[in-house]
Amino acid sequence: MEMPTNTKFPDTLESIPDTVSNQSRNRLLALLSNGELTSGTVLGERLNISRAAVHKHVQALMRQGVPIHRVPGRGYRLSQYVQLLDSTLIRGGLDADITNQLSHITVLQQVDSTNNWLLKRQSQSGIHGHVCAAEAQSKGRGRRGHDWVASPYRNVMFSVGWEFAAWPESVTGLGLAASVAVVRALHRLSVTGVGIKWPNDLIIGDAKLGGILIDVNGESAGRCISVLGIGINVQLAGSDAGLIDQPYTDLNAVTGMVTDRNQLIALCCSEITRMLGRFGALGFQAFRAEWERMHVYTGRRVRLVGHRGEVRGLVSGASEFGALLVVDDNGHTHRFLSGDVRLRLEQ
Repeated sequence: MEMPTNTKFPDTLESIPDTVSNQSRNRLLALLSNGELTSGTVLGERLNISRAAVHKHVQALMRQGVPIHRVPGRGYRLSQYVQLLDSTLIRGGLDADITNQLSHITVLQQVDSTNNWLLKRQSQSGIHGHVCAAEAQSKGRGRRGHDWVASPYRNVMFSVGWEFAAWPESVTGLGLAASVAVVRALHRLSVTGVGIKWPNDLIIGDAKLGGILIDVNGESAGRCISVLGIGINVQLAGSDAGLIDQPYTDLNAVTGMVTDRNQLIALCCSEITRMLGRFGALGFQAFRAEWERMHVYTGRRVRLVGHRGEVRGLVSGASEFGALLVVDDNGHTHRFLSGDVRLRLEQ
């Protein structure tokens, strides 16, 4: 590739704007995806960056767990296949009736949190129908302030922004309805045995497969702006196991196949968008019965611990507003919203 004589290559990643850095890493992985050795000089020419910058990109990707193999004097190659997220493929995989309802699909190489990314853009250009997916998150959020652990370039982390013209009466049940939508999407990928554990966990058996985090804000008498964050384990690196404080699993282990991450996001976005349309009109009540069937603790004895103490009883379902219903031994029904309550199956 012939380069202009006045081209000046940046020598450090610090001198490369984030957007350019992300584009370079994406293109670098694409160039390495054929599995053949390619020298740093050739990669630099194709990416229009210096060989030193190529080296720094490679080191950063390797620190994130990307399986890049280096042969001194010959170059770099991927030691195993890495499928990159692609906004065009995601949009192409959407259901026909959903395509026009999603305004933007943004794929980032790295971000603090896809939910945060959308929330920061809320006041700038609006986020209705905007999807943000990321290969890596530095501050992914789980429930109760916990970090969300996900191996970069191997899992699914994305958020959907949505604006309701008025606050749904049962907005507290939005996360529960979203979990129903994601399970529907997984069923379409022939993933069976997925259940929901209140309030936001997707599990197979006793192992966590994914989770959902909802951010809602707006004016009490006006529009309601929501961001639905979805995290699904597709392939967790062994090095991340020590960071997870509960049993977990991933789709590749469950199915014995390599999951198409772009297809998975497309199916989830299709089901979530369809759910959001119904939720705006009908609220959680439209998903209540299906959620109760999917909830793995329905009809089972549990123990809930929170700032108000401990409650033991039988899970009878969910209220029309999305509160978990637990009947204690005296026949009294307790209603729980997520908050800081911890739910455990009673042994």
